[in-house]
This record gives sequence, structure tokens and C-alpha cells, in this order.
Amino acid sequence: MIPFAMLFVTAVLTGWQLLYRIMMAIWGAPNYWLHFVSFFGSLVILGAAYVSVWSRRTGLRVAIVGLIATGASFVPALVISLISPPAHAVYRWYLFVPSVCLIVTTVYVLVGLRRPNESIWYPASAARASKVGILLFTIGAAVTSGWYLRSLGRQAPVSLPSISSYQLVERFANLPADSQQAFLAVFAEREAKQPPGLRRSATRRMLIAEPDEAFQATDIVEHGKPERRLIFAAIGEEPFVLYEHGGRGLHLHALFLKRNGSLFVVSRNLVFTHPTPDTLDTLSQLWRTLRSSARPANEGEV
Repeated sequence: MIPFAMLFVTAVLTGWQLLYRIMMAIWGAPNYWLHFVSFFGSLVILGAAYVSVWSRRTGLRVAIVGLIATGASFVPALVISLISPPAHAVYRWYLFVPSVCLIVTTVYVLVGLRRPNESIWYPASAARASKVGILLFTIGAAVTSGWYLRSLGRQAPVSLPSISSYQLVERFANLPADSQQAFLAVFAEREAKQPPGLRRSATRRMLIAEPDEAFQATDIVEHGKPERRLIFAAIGEEPFVLYEHGGRGLHLHALFLKRNGSLFVVSRNLVFTHPTPDTLDTLSQLWRTLRSSARPANEGEV
């Protein structure tokens, strides 16, 4: 049971962190072949966990292959993070938990391979009750995961207000004063979650650029430039801004607000990652529709 638990936990934690890193490609972050090798290593460790239930030594031998593959990306990353961390880097303790598990499990496996005799920490195989428990745990985890993944596709469709009730605004400064303040408050709240060295001041110039102004389109920090740049905005039942958001992968946001008494609150935040030609064409049509029905808008008017 102990070999299974250690190998299973290590496989899940390292695999999850690697999968998260690989999936960051949807935001434009580059992937390296070593990440895929290490993720395959996590799968091998997971398989070794189940093999160890019936044969400890065979499971540990299989685990060695997975530990080497997984450590190929974890060890260099851990060394670099400890010796020469990037400027303004803020590391949270839980980010190191998979690496610690990998190190502890590697030591456990190496010691276990040198101990041919059975002991409490290194049983030859799991007891029958443990095997049944592991089987039930696996079935339950599989059913729960399947139910959760199916539920992701059952989200209610997004309903948007009628476009005919909107008025096009092509500069952020031309939005009504209360809408400007509400949007800037949302941006400032999200900016406050950044590491201290990367936070921008809560001013319009540092939170969102006008369409003709420069902004930080990549994850290379350029102090003095905001991460957002307006494409266009609209005033209506739920005022919204469509803007580019740089950083780790350029993408688009359509941020809607709605009134809650005398205050504005976020109604919905639609994200377009890697906009396709169809998406851009749809946004262009939206802009043309708003423009064709637009009335002259002076700053501060609704």
C-alpha cells in the first residue's frame, strides 16, 4: 500500500503541473519536447503504482524509468528557481510540492530496490483488502472525472443584449465617466493580484491604452505600458469594452458591465484566445453594425 500511495501521489502532482504547463500553449506560451517526455514519465509512474500492488520490486523498477523522465524537466527547473530566480519572481510554496514529492519518491524507490527483504515500508505486495480498496478508489475516481468532464459541456449558452440598443464608442476616454470608473476599477482589482514588482498604478494610462497607443503585447515586461489596449467600446443596456490583452499569449476580452442599484458590476467576461479569421470577421461585423447605427457621442453622455 505504501509504494502505491507514494507513486500515485507523485504521478498525479507532477502530471498535473506538467499538464498545466503544456496547456498554457492556448495562451501562446511555447512548449518544449522535454515537457512531453516528462508528462509521459508521470504516466509511467502512475502505471508503476498499480504494478507495485501485485509486485513491489517490479513496480519500483518500472517507476525508475518514469522518475528519470519526469525529473528531466523538474530538476533543471528546480535548480534554476533556487539559484537564479527571474527578477520580480514570486514563488508560492505549493509550486514546489510536486518537486519535493519527486525527490522523496526517488529516494524511496532507490532504497527499496536495494532491500530485497519484505518489511512494513517495503511489502512484497499489497494485502487483498488493500487491492480491493485501490480498485474501488480507481473506479470511483474514473466515474467522478467522467461526470465532471461531461458537465463542462452542459453550460448554458451566453445570451447577449440586442446590438440595436448600443452606441459605438471608439475611444475609452469617450465613455461616460461612471462607466470609465467602473471598468478601471475592474482592471485595478485584477492588477492588484499581480506580484508587487509587476503591478501598475491604477490610472487610465497604465491600465488600458487607447486604440492608437502602444501597449505590452508580450510577456516581456515593459514598464510604463499597460497590458490592455482598447479595440472599441459600446454604450447600452450592458456597456462593454472589447480590448486586446497582452502578457503570456495575446488574446481578446469582451468585458460587460450591468447596473446593480447605483453601481456597475461585471456581467460577463468573454475571452477569445488565438482569434481565428471567423472570430475576427464576427467582431468586424459587430463593429460595422454598431458604427452604422451609431450616433455622435460626447464624453460623459450615455
